[in-house]
Amino acid sequence: MQTSRNQYLTSILTATVIFFLCCVYFNAVAQTEETDTDAVQQTLEKLQDNIYKQTNVIAEKALGKPLTAEEQKAAETILAESEIALKRTDISEKFRLWTAGRRTFALIHLAYTDKPKYFGLLSDELDVLSEQEGMDKIAKMAEEHLLRIGSELAVQPVMMENGKRFRVDAAELTDWLVDYAQRYPSRESSSILELYLMRINDVPNRFQRDRLLTIALPKIFDYFRMSDNPLDVKTAQKWSGGMRRILLPGKQMKLTGWDINGKPFNANGYKNKAVLVVFWGTWCVPCREETPHLIELYAKYRARGFEIIGVNTGEKGDSSADKVKEYVEKTTFGDNKGKISWAVILDALAEKNGGIKLTDNYGIEGVPEHVLIGRDGNVIKLNPLMSALEDEIKNALFPKEDVENDAELQEILRKRDAEVQKEIEKYEKEKNK
Repeated sequence: MQTSRNQYLTSILTATVIFFLCCVYFNAVAQTEETDTDAVQQTLEKLQDNIYKQTNVIAEKALGKPLTAEEQKAAETILAESEIALKRTDISEKFRLWTAGRRTFALIHLAYTDKPKYFGLLSDELDVLSEQEGMDKIAKMAEEHLLRIGSELAVQPVMMENGKRFRVDAAELTDWLVDYAQRYPSRESSSILELYLMRINDVPNRFQRDRLLTIALPKIFDYFRMSDNPLDVKTAQKWSGGMRRILLPGKQMKLTGWDINGKPFNANGYKNKAVLVVFWGTWCVPCREETPHLIELYAKYRARGFEIIGVNTGEKGDSSADKVKEYVEKTTFGDNKGKISWAVILDALAEKNGGIKLTDNYGIEGVPEHVLIGRDGNVIKLNPLMSALEDEIKNALFPKEDVENDAELQEILRKRDAEVQKEIEKYEKEKNK
């Protein structure tokens, strides 16, 4: 009986001790969790406070303007801190969106400041944002500025520290721009497209400009042309001349107007001739600089079927026929004091006579511009390089297929090749002595 009583007391004591230990344990766990929660909260508050402070450093900076050294350091700090925050799984949805927005804002600023370094990072960030829920507005902001920066890099590549050029592929960018405008149809989207075309139009190298326009304009023009927005349709009309011009190769170029004597220009006299159409103005310095070379080529190849047609695009102030006529008749060029002796169309007379200006019809916005036409009347090339113009003229006058079918010319070429071969053999013998 005594033994049973002792066992009972022992059980109660053991249970009491276990209960006490459990209370101590759970209390300790609760205190630890509370401490951990406080630590987490403090860490997040510290991250948020630091991101907020650094954001204030660049907040007043207009997007598109390069950051100063201090601002760039602040933006890079935002990237580092936001990366730590966004990797955590214990942050709220509100804090996640807030952090992602400021991270994207900093990346856009950095991409405008150092395009080769941050353009790719911003593109990667866009991919991440596009896959996450609730990030639509932030992703759209990133994509818009990525396209704006990309349009700069496609037109004017940036030199990197390793000496290589960082560029964006013009064809890929064009597809991306049109796709963006189709997903977010608005005047803002349309303005990004037109800004890209305007940047291309400002490229000083006309050959490079036409190459980029040939890639970009057809697709962007179609977007504007098929838009439901009347303003986009107006934009298409504005660029229709440029579209017509870049599609000229392989097609006929219609030349109409009035010459400097006020008489209608007659294009019939240029059939079966190679023709260089030159858009120019008396005020244009590059036009004056290239004129001696054109006079020389005209004198050299005119008898063989080469012609030049000048199109005066308009003068600053007085665009009268008398002023241009006086300039053509009295101005001499180069050491040989040559003069312009080819036909000149005065584009300003088109409007006065109810016609269409050639500059409008073909989207000519700057001078000089050149169009080389073959004997068959089809355009061969837009803006051939001045250094290679003589070869282009010879190819236009004597097409390869004509040369191959000309027996007399083939005999001359065979004799020339034989003479060249003799000279080579003579050189080899003398070298081996």
